[in-house]
Amino acid sequence: MGIKITTDDKPVKVHRYDNKDGKSSYAIRIVKKEGDSWVGTFQKIRFRKGVEVQDKQDICIKDAFPTVDSWVKDDKQYTKLVWQIMEFEGPRSVKKADAYNTAETELPDSFSQAEADIPF
Repeated sequence: MGIKITTDDKPVKVHRYDNKDGKSSYAIRIVKKEGDSWVGTFQKIRFRKGVEVQDKQDICIKDAFPTVDSWVKDDKQYTKLVWQIMEFEGPRSVKKADAYNTAETELPDSFSQAEADIPF
């Protein structure tokens, strides 16, 4: 049993930050209203390998779970909560061919056709 994160019927906006090393990092903004003002923070998120999302794109999270990033700086250990996004709907680009996201993948329509591909 674990924690599963999804969105309701409203999408969330992804904020993309391009780092100096050529990699991108992502976050979503979480806000709530307190009195007459809004209070918010950014929650760091991570997508599966090879998936890129443009800045300020809206997505609906279908499957995600919390995980931890950790690093050492000045001999001190730091950790930060990160949401690992496994499945989502919305605009995306994929760096490499990914059968998970590719509609062109042809599946056999019978077991006998698939049998030729089984290695045993």
